[in-house]
Amino acid sequence: MKDILITYFVPFGNRTTNASKEVVLSLNLSCDILELPVEWNKAKEIIDTLEEYRYIFMFGEAGSYKELTIEKCAHNISNGVDNVKKVRENTSILIDGAAELYTNIDFSSFNEDIRFSEDAGKYLCNYSYYLVLNRFKKTKALFIHVSYIDEINTLESLSKKAKSIIEYVISKDIKIKTYDSKQKDAIDIRLEVFVDEQRFIDEFDAIDDISTHFVCYVNSHPLATARLFYDKKIDSYHIGRLAVRKAYRHLGIGTLMLNGIEQYLNSINAHQVVLGSQVQAKEFYMKCGYEPYGDIFLDEDSPHIMMKKVF
Repeated sequence: MKDILITYFVPFGNRTTNASKEVVLSLNLSCDILELPVEWNKAKEIIDTLEEYRYIFMFGEAGSYKELTIEKCAHNISNGVDNVKKVRENTSILIDGAAELYTNIDFSSFNEDIRFSEDAGKYLCNYSYYLVLNRFKKTKALFIHVSYIDEINTLESLSKKAKSIIEYVISKDIKIKTYDSKQKDAIDIRLEVFVDEQRFIDEFDAIDDISTHFVCYVNSHPLATARLFYDKKIDSYHIGRLAVRKAYRHLGIGTLMLNGIEQYLNSINAHQVVLGSQVQAKEFYMKCGYEPYGDIFLDEDSPHIMMKKVF
């Protein structure tokens, strides 16, 4: 099973752009991104050949909407003329399909001011959503309509709301587990991120043997890891090897990992922690309350800076 898929539509009718495309691309996520055609037959062909994903977030444009809207269900009906002049006239999407299909995502604890709808229309948005919900029963699938981009619904505001929805959905499935010894799940993530991607060589060392290891799971699938050890040289606990798999980056997973480690430190009555951040990640840690100190140093030719947090 693959991780996360996000879809958007090409422009339709006389439109030269599609707000769903602009919003999705502005998210700058590292997961799989798919452009869907505004064509009845071709859209179905693409969806029918998709691999299974853990999450599918679908975006479409609704010019009649005044705000971003979560579509809770899709109806078994289609109507309209597509971009290649193919016509459907109030036609069932699937002859023996259910009248409507609902997303399996629970929004009862979602606190943001977002509009919900149970009518995604009859055009390609509803059509594609219905096909996805019908085909992928185990997938967390959701359709999000975005309004036209204007002075009120700016690209920035629409993107921010869209990202908060995705982060919420994934965070509901996350559990962070703590281990007294290095785990295969943690090893696999570190090999993938630090060795394969970043080309570090000396990834594993004796510190692993004295560390507490944290692994973040979506259900049973490992997606992030970190280690924590007591550094006698500076009389402080030390976070290291924080890594998030590529498909889940920029979705708040790193922050959740740090929060989990800090909760663990609170539980053992420790209220300060340090870490050695790659310089390129310094802004992320600063947003999480960490302050840089000391001079920049090299770790396998990669510039790092020490950072600390008191809580």
